[in-house]
Amino acid sequence: PPMFQAMLARQNFSQYDLSSVILSVTGAMPVPPQLVRDLQEHIGGFALILYGTTEIAATTITLPMDNGDKQFETVGRADFFKDVKVKIVDEQRQELPRGQVGEIAVRAPMMMEGYYKRPEATAEAVDSEGWYYTGDMGVIDEQGYVKVLGRRGDMIIRAGANIYPAEIENFLLTHPQIERVAVVGVPSPAAGGEKVLAYVVPKEGAALEAKDVLGYCWGQIAAYKIPDEVIFVAELPVTSALQKVQHYKLRQQALQEMQGRSE
Repeated sequence: PPMFQAMLARQNFSQYDLSSVILSVTGAMPVPPQLVRDLQEHIGGFALILYGTTEIAATTITLPMDNGDKQFETVGRADFFKDVKVKIVDEQRQELPRGQVGEIAVRAPMMMEGYYKRPEATAEAVDSEGWYYTGDMGVIDEQGYVKVLGRRGDMIIRAGANIYPAEIENFLLTHPQIERVAVVGVPSPAAGGEKVLAYVVPKEGAALEAKDVLGYCWGQIAAYKIPDEVIFVAELPVTSALQKVQHYKLRQQALQEMQGRSE
């Protein structure tokens, strides 16, 4: 997604002839629904979302016949590939019924044999029946479509409610003046667990204030998901290869700043 976001953000992007493009493929992290809409509107063709991991390759995929929200907000059907099985499990790794949020588990013939010289890590990730536990949180709806909500370790607990950063990030990316955004949680007794911080990269030339971002949220997303603070930054910490946002670095930065204020 970050590569497509950077392309679409170029001021002269509309000058390029993209009439020959028939397919755009994205994945590797939760894909903002607005990005999929923008790809089809500004590039043309079909925007395909592929879900998979290094350990198990492709698991699900969206298709042209996945109309409307199914195409933009899910990663396709859990039963798309004949020999690939997908389920949602709870913290005890018991399968959950459709519609309930939990960890995505996958079993497939093209799965890795194990982590190199790391038998303990392999045993933690893969059970005796061959199910690989991805660490991704998600849900399978009644029609069998899979929605990825984010990494298990990134989940925020605020006043007893579970918040998945990708939900807030995807919403904020619909703001016309926001280029990129990352949401993290840090401990806060006053917030009943964790408070929500939104790190925002404004688009070039944007005149954006925290009150504008918060005002954009009110009435559009659940009140408990609205960030406690909006922090503007020039860039987000990302991995070098896939440009994935490193949420843990933002949490570390926030905690260090909180500790500095308390000293």
